[in-house]
Amino acid sequence: LRFSPEFSPFDPLKVTSHQQILPGLTANTLYHFQVRSKDAALNEAVSTDFTFTTLAPDTTLPVVTLTAPTEGSVLANNVTVSANASDNVGVAGVQFKLDDNNLGAEDTTSPYSIVWNTNLNSNGAHALTAVARDAAGNVTTSPVVNVSVNNPPTLTITVPANGAVINGNTVNVTYVTGGDLAEVNHVHFTLDANPEVMDMTLDGSYQ
Repeated sequence: LRFSPEFSPFDPLKVTSHQQILPGLTANTLYHFQVRSKDAALNEAVSTDFTFTTLAPDTTLPVVTLTAPTEGSVLANNVTVSANASDNVGVAGVQFKLDDNNLGAEDTTSPYSIVWNTNLNSNGAHALTAVARDAAGNVTTSPVVNVSVNNPPTLTITVPANGAVINGNTVNVTYVTGGDLAEVNHVHFTLDANPEVMDMTLDGSYQ
């Protein structure tokens, strides 16, 4: 069996199903082809003329816009960042970006969104974008959405536990801080009506 007019070599396998790769085809072009087959006695049969048309290259850019948060939003803690994206063939994925750096992994399934833990970033101004791509490699970046992060400092006492019974005159305190600590230089502790004590080290423990 062979395919023409490319005149590929005969396929000697004695089967009824064959395939042939046709390299170097031009996009958006009509092609004609025939199939020739021989038996053991070299009797040859030629198929009728068949045609196919190669697809035109996909040069259409995706369309993408951020839908949340909105321009000028003041954010804290966990925030859902979402986008709408479309393409003439199909969107392969949306990558969210924070200040031009990837924010999490690319989302390949609509609806496109990611949860942003703003506690991992500094308080102040930040820029969000979304980058959509299609399978052909066309890429579009959304308009920038400018937001502000404002996470107050937080402190959680982990030891002693609530309701714990303390023996002796010394209390070992362990704590976890969060939020933006840029302006924090100490922690205050009070026990009932006793005077305040301060931990200047911010190392997560006080005795």
